[in-house]
Amino acid sequence: MEDEVALFQYRTNQIQTASTDRLVLLLYEGGLKAAQDCQQAIQTNDWTTMGEHGRHLQEIMIGLTDILQVATDEAQTLRDLYLYCWKQAVSAQVRRESTELDGCIAVLQNLIDGLRKFLSTERPNASVPEPAPETRGASQLSINLAG
Repeated sequence: MEDEVALFQYRTNQIQTASTDRLVLLLYEGGLKAAQDCQQAIQTNDWTTMGEHGRHLQEIMIGLTDILQVATDEAQTLRDLYLYCWKQAVSAQVRRESTELDGCIAVLQNLIDGLRKFLSTERPNASVPEPAPETRGASQLSINLAG
C-alpha cells in the first residue's frame, strides 16, 4: 500500500514538473499503450476492454488535436496525424478489426521516436526557459514524421 502511494506521488510530481514537450510525450506513450491494448483486446474478442482502451485512445488523440495552437504546416500535419489515429481507433472498434490500428501504432511510435530524439538534443543549458506553446516557431515543432 505504501509503495502504491509513493508511486502515485512520484508520478504526480513528474507530471506537475514536466515541460510541455515531455507532457506531449507522455500523451503519445499513453496513446500507444491504449492502441496496443485495444488491438490485443480485439484479437482476444474482449469487447469490454476493447471499448475502454479504444475510448482512451480516442480521447488522447482528440485532446492533442484540441491543444494545437500554432498555425504552421507542421501543426497541420500533426493535426492530420492525430485525426487519422482517432479515426482508426473508431474504425477498429466498429469493425472489430485489430489491423485497423496498425497505422495508428506506427504513427504514434514515429512521433514518440522523433520527440524523444528532439528532447535528447534540446536545451543543453537548463537555465534557458522553454518558450510558451503559442510562441514556438516551426523549428521547435519539427519532428521526423518519416520514422
